[in-house]
Amino acid sequence: MRSRPAAALAAGAILALALSGCGSTGITAAPLEASLSSTFANLYALQQAEQGNPHPPARSLHSHTGCQKGAPAPPRRART
Repeated sequence: MRSRPAAALAAGAILALALSGCGSTGITAAPLEASLSSTFANLYALQQAEQGNPHPPARSLHSHTGCQKGAPAPPRRART
């Protein structure tokens, strides 16, 4: 009857591996928003340069993103 404890141990190991992927990723909205904003601005500037348009500095674009999880957040007011 050694197979029963071995089967229980194997099932426990499989369950532990399956659950290890669950949970928080540690990625928060603020760093994600900053990363997406700068990436979008840089890609837009690169696209304009490749199309022969004036190359705008990425910082001058003032791009921003809004990440949310779950219910929609209220809209942001435009900065003046």
